[in-house]
Amino acid sequence: MVLCYLYIADPENFLLNEEKNVHFIYISNPISIKLSDPSTMKHCLSALIMCLILLVGKAQQASAPEVKEFELYWRKVHAAIMKKDYPAVSRFIEFPLVVRKSISDTAVTTVDAKEFANFFSGYLDMPARDSFINKYGLLKNRRDLNDDDKSMISEESATMEDFEFQKVDGQWKMVYVYATQPE
Repeated sequence: MVLCYLYIADPENFLLNEEKNVHFIYISNPISIKLSDPSTMKHCLSALIMCLILLVGKAQQASAPEVKEFELYWRKVHAAIMKKDYPAVSRFIEFPLVVRKSISDTAVTTVDAKEFANFFSGYLDMPARDSFINKYGLLKNRRDLNDDDKSMISEESATMEDFEFQKVDGQWKMVYVYATQPE
């Protein structure tokens, strides 16, 4: 008898977290299936292959023109952040902006356009990692994308420092912020 462990994810609980080129997938509702008949085994293998195709597709890097497109977008966002021009920054955001405030807690909050300037001002003043005084100081040095940043760009999504971006109606938009304190 062959035993296969298949993890089925509720779409509401499926998260792909890409931090520092390490990919974690959080999946809920584990179940096990005993594969005693060939038809059940065929279905299990089909589901497994589909999951692998999904993961490989998600992990593919963007082509050079797509990276260049995101670089141009990032420079505009970066310039607005450096000027602390919150109305300009908000034009690059898909509201409501999703914010995670704790590394140890998966709970998120949302920030709408009216709350954005106050939220983002506080975010930029938060302590940062390494020798940077705050997030603003950290971002000041991040005008240009490095190779690690470029590796985090796909056709439809990108990650840069504490920000996640997605293409919305063909345009890059910031959709998620990790507003967490360094540990």
